[in-house]
Amino acid sequence: MIGCGSDTRADTQTPGTGGAGVGDAAAGTGGAGAGLAPVRCGTQICTTQFDDIAKDLPASLRNSLPAACCLDVASSACGVKPPGGTCMALLAPDSRCPGLTYNSQTFTSCCTAAGMCGLDFTIAGLGCLDLASPTVSQVPMAPAPRRCDGTTADGGDRG
Repeated sequence: MIGCGSDTRADTQTPGTGGAGVGDAAAGTGGAGAGLAPVRCGTQICTTQFDDIAKDLPASLRNSLPAACCLDVASSACGVKPPGGTCMALLAPDSRCPGLTYNSQTFTSCCTAAGMCGLDFTIAGLGCLDLASPTVSQVPMAPAPRRCDGTTADGGDRG
């Protein structure tokens, strides 16, 4: 099992540390990991959508995928750690905006600080990306840009 990032027990770790060390949750040895595995976080077991496919990949590819991490042991809050990044919270889906499933990858909806609908790219370390961003607009079947209030990106009514 992957520890949450330090050489301390999983139930006493500092919140926000997202290691990729290999070991059981009690040992929690930190450092460079050998791939993805569930992570114990308080009363939760944290996983990512990549855990199942990762077991069949060479270590070099497994290490390039986002890993589950423990964001906060006290509240049992799971997170995701992009390669080379730190443990981050996934965004809560925003029901006012459309999500997207493409090639078995699910991107939940979110609302940007500018009030535009977006997709949660936290797994890549990018946070909520506007549907009009170059990254999202290149994804086949991406929803059309719109505001979180339901109007079109130019402010018109979607009616």
